[in-house]
Amino acid sequence: MNLVQTLKRSERLAERGPHKNSPTLLPVLFVTALWCFTAQPIAAKEIPYEWNNVPRIVAIGDIHGAYDNFVAVLKNAGLVDNKLRWTGGKTHLIQTGDVVDRGPDSRKCMDLLIKLQEQAERAGGQVHALIGNHEAMNVVGFLEYVSEAEFASYADSNSASRRERAFETRNNKHPLGYAEHRRAFGPKGRYGRWIRNHNAAVRINGVVFSHGDWSKELSALGIEKFNRRVRAELSAKASLKGGVTFHLKSPLQHRGLAEVPLERVRQEAHRKEVDHILAKLRASRMVVGHTVTEGVIEPRFGGKHISIDTGMLELYRGGHQVALEIEGDNLRAIHRLGKVPLPNYLDESTLSDYLVAVAAADPQNPQVYTQLAEQYRRRGDLSAARNTLEQLFLMPKPVPFQYHQELGDVYRQLGEAEKARDQYMAYIEGLNKVSDSTPDSRRRINLVTGFCLKHNLKLNGWECNRCSHSCLRTIGAQ
Repeated sequence: MNLVQTLKRSERLAERGPHKNSPTLLPVLFVTALWCFTAQPIAAKEIPYEWNNVPRIVAIGDIHGAYDNFVAVLKNAGLVDNKLRWTGGKTHLIQTGDVVDRGPDSRKCMDLLIKLQEQAERAGGQVHALIGNHEAMNVVGFLEYVSEAEFASYADSNSASRRERAFETRNNKHPLGYAEHRRAFGPKGRYGRWIRNHNAAVRINGVVFSHGDWSKELSALGIEKFNRRVRAELSAKASLKGGVTFHLKSPLQHRGLAEVPLERVRQEAHRKEVDHILAKLRASRMVVGHTVTEGVIEPRFGGKHISIDTGMLELYRGGHQVALEIEGDNLRAIHRLGKVPLPNYLDESTLSDYLVAVAAADPQNPQVYTQLAEQYRRRGDLSAARNTLEQLFLMPKPVPFQYHQELGDVYRQLGEAEKARDQYMAYIEGLNKVSDSTPDSRRRINLVTGFCLKHNLKLNGWECNRCSHSCLRTIGAQ
C-alpha cells in the first residue's frame, strides 16, 4: 500500500479502538516522522548492488520471525555450523526480505544475519539482507503485523517507566517493549540503521533478487535507481507519498507474476511481459519471495522467474525449511534431506514428478502430499490420491486438522462412507476447538457453520449429531 493508504488505514484503526499489537498507529507515524526529521541524517554513500563470477548462491525467502526454521535452513545449506558460525566460504546468501513481523523471533533472526554478514565478508562471501515490505513498514511505524512476542523481545526491567515517560500517561495501551522497538527501528537504532543502508534488489551473475515481483512500470527505473529511491524515502530524504517504496507495483509490494497458475498456456501468455522486465533489469532471470507458494520452490516462464517464499513460519500452513541454490546453470531446491533439481517449466507435464522428488527429500512437508493428491484426483486415480493423503497421518508430528477434510472427500468419492465420516468428524472437532478458543472470530465461526451446513445434515446418508450443538450455537451468532 502507498503512504496515503497507510495513513487512512491508521486513521480507521484509531477510530475503531486499540489494535491488540499496535494500539494507536497515528502516534507511531508521528513519532517516527519526528525521529526522521530531527535525527542526524544518514551519510550518503554508494552501496554495491551487482556481483559477477560468484561460485555459489543460496537464496532464502520470507522468515517472519521463524528463527528455528531459519537456522535449520542455513545448516541444510551448509552455511553455518552448530555454533552458528559462517561456513559458506565464498557463497553469497540472499535473504529476500520480510525477516520481521508475524512470528516471535525476528530480532534473533536479524542479529544472526548481522553477525553472518561480518563473518561471510571476511571469508570472501556475502550476505545480502534485502528490504521487504515488512521491513519498510516497521521503519515508518506501521506496526499492525508486529506480534506481542516480538514487542516483548525488546522489553527490559525499565520498560514500564520508559513507556510512561514516552507517552505521558499511565493508562496507555502500548505493550511493553513498544518504545524500545521504535527506538531500535529509528535512524540511529540498531535495526533502523541496518535496514536503511540495505538494497531492495541486487543482481548476481545476471540474476535479479528482490522481495516481490517487478512490474513494467517500476522495472523502467532500473535496479540502481530503485534502490536509491527506497533508501532515500526510508531515510526521510524523499517523500514516501508518491514514492516507490509503497507503490502497489513496487517490487516490495507486487505479486503479479508469482500468481500466474502453473499451467503452460497461462505462463506462455506472460512471456513477453517477463522478457520486457528482464531486459529493463539487464537480467536473465528473477528470484522473488513475498508470495507464499504451496510449500515448494516454483519456477515459471522457462525458469526466468522463481518464487522462493515456501512459508517458513508455522502459522500459515508453513514451517517449511527450503532454500534455492544456484551454481552456474544448475538450480536446485535445498530441502531437509537433500537437493531437488528445478525444472525449467513447472506445469502440468512436470509438476507430479517434481512433487514426488520433493516428497522424497522433504517427507514432513504436508503441502507436497496434498498437491500430489490433487494431481492424482485430476487424473481420476483416486486410489493413489487416498494412499498419498494417508501418508500425512503417519508423520511424527501432528498434521493440521484441515487435511482431514481432504482425505474425507477422497474416501467419499471412493464410496468408503465410514472412513469418510471419521475424517469429517476429526475435521469438525478441529474447527470446534479453534472456534471455542477464539469465540469472537467471525471467520472461524463461519467456517464451523459452513461445514456443518454442508456436511452434517446428511453425509452419504449419515446424521452428524456430534456437531449439531456447535452449529446451532454458531448459527445463532450470525
